Amino acid sequence: MRRSLWIAGALVAAALSLGFRGAADETISWSVRPLIVRWDELVIATGTIGSGQAGQLVTIQQRACDQQTWLDVGEATTTNSGNWSVDFLTRISGLLRATSGGATTDPVQLQQRPYVFFSQRRPGRFRAGVQAQRQYWHRRMRIDRFDRARDAWVTVKRVLITKTEGDGGGGMSDIASTTDLFRINVPKGTNLRAVLPTEVGRPCYIAGFSPIVRR
Repeated sequence: MRRSLWIAGALVAAALSLGFRGAADETISWSVRPLIVRWDELVIATGTIGSGQAGQLVTIQQRACDQQTWLDVGEATTTNSGNWSVDFLTRISGLLRATSGGATTDPVQLQQRPYVFFSQRRPGRFRAGVQAQRQYWHRRMRIDRFDRARDAWVTVKRVLITKTEGDGGGGMSDIASTTDLFRINVPKGTNLRAVLPTEVGRPCYIAGFSPIVRR
């Protein structure tokens, strides 16, 4: 009798173990591109879950550069073969991971460029700025001109950011950081660009470049 009870108990334990194994043993393979991202550029993540189940939720999470919390940034549902794909915006550097059915991928590092704007208000007078999720008040941007003789960009001026608009509390809202009007004395026809250098943008942004403006 005791032997029968022991066997029955062992069978129940085995059945319970098999019942929970699905979630514990789920796996996710994935790829992410690009990992250096322009402002407003979509990131594309694709992958497969090991169980091959259809209709299973896959969540993409990001931990921003200076934060400890993982936030959901994208979701996908698996197909009949367990495949999934999703595109999403990041807007800030940080770690990315995918999670589904109790499994989580190893994180990958993503580097984000800010949006840099640059305009000529009247001949020789310019304004530059940065849109990002962090503020850059009293930091300096760089103004470059293109030197055709050297086939390279050359710095002609460094300008101070004097104004910010938006949430400066380290949240996920966009912040505009802008300069006052400034002069650049270069010949007409010179191609110019504004730059937020990596050393200014870090840890949350790598260098950002404005569209070219012709003097």
